[in-house]
Amino acid sequence: VRETTDRILEKKTTVAFPQTPLADGLKKVVISYDTEFGPIEAGAYIDASGKFLMAGRILDKSQDPRRQYLQALGADGAAKRPAKGAAVEILEISDFQCPSCGTAHEKLTPFLKKYAGKISYSRIDLPFFEHHDWAIHAAVVARAIQRTNPDKYWPFVDAVFAAQEQITSKNVEAKLKEIVGDLDVAWKTIEPSYKSKADKRALLAQISRMYDNDVYSTPTFVVNGQRV
Repeated sequence: VRETTDRILEKKTTVAFPQTPLADGLKKVVISYDTEFGPIEAGAYIDASGKFLMAGRILDKSQDPRRQYLQALGADGAAKRPAKGAAVEILEISDFQCPSCGTAHEKLTPFLKKYAGKISYSRIDLPFFEHHDWAIHAAVVARAIQRTNPDKYWPFVDAVFAAQEQITSKNVEAKLKEIVGDLDVAWKTIEPSYKSKADKRALLAQISRMYDNDVYSTPTFVVNGQRV
C-alpha cells in the first residue's frame, strides 16, 4: 500500500492499519503524509482478500445517506445563513485563493440575496495550501471570526474574495489585518488563531475529512446532500 500511495502521490507516505477488521472483513487503512503545517490523512479500505485498495465511505443503510454525507463533511460546524423551513440546503466548499471560487462567489451573491429566506446556505473551507500559498492563512482567520464575531463572518468572506487579486504570500497578513480592521474586529482577538499551530492542524483535519469524502476540487457545492 505504501509503495502504491508513494507513487500515486509522488511523496513519502505513512500507512497505518487499525488492528480489528470490520464485520465484513474489510480492513481500514489510514494513509498520511507530512506537510509544513502537520500531517494530512485520508482513509481507504482493503478487501478481505487483501488484493484491492478501495477509496470510499461506509454508510449506515438505516439512515439518510445525504444527511450522513453532510455530517461526514463537517457541515454541522460550517458557517451558516440559515433559513427556517427552507426546502433547499446548499453547502459551499471553497478556497479563498481559488479564482474559480472567486468567480462563483461573485455570481452567487445576487442569487442568494434574491432567494434569501428560501435557501439555507453554509460554507466551509478547503484551502489547497500546497498550491495556494496564502489560502490557509485566510481560512484560519475566517474560522477565528466565525467563532469570535460570527456576524462579521460573511462580510469577511465577501471582502477576501473581492481582494483576492491584491493578496500575495508576502502581504497576506497585512491585507487580512486591513480587512479585519475595516470590519471593526480587533486583530488582537484574531492573532492568536492566526499564529496557532493547533488551529492550522485543526484545519488540516478538516481538509483530510474532505479528501476522505471525495471532495478534491473547489468550488464544490453540496445541494440537499448531493455533491455537484
